[in-house]
Amino acid sequence: MLRSFPFWRQVLCENNMQILKLLSEEVFEVKDQMTGAKTKALKERLNEEFSQIFQLCDMVLQQSTRPSLLNVTLQTLQRFLTWVRRQPAMSLARKMPSFMLH
Repeated sequence: MLRSFPFWRQVLCENNMQILKLLSEEVFEVKDQMTGAKTKALKERLNEEFSQIFQLCDMVLQQSTRPSLLNVTLQTLQRFLTWVRRQPAMSLARKMPSFMLH
């Protein structure tokens, strides 16, 4: 549980959320910063790992009371949901955690 984590672990989680947010922006929003092959590889990897990223965001939102961590988590989730919406429905359904599909 995040509530029982020491302060430094919540700060570490917050830093990781910030990195995920920036990575999503770099890969899906910023154009011409990376080579096409590198961008494609990162997009595929983030697509494969979306379920775990979503579960992490969900856990933080349910368990943390740290305002700055909640804020960056919501921002991160917003960035990821922006590009997830562009995917075909069947592709998206395979990435969603199973509890969301029932």
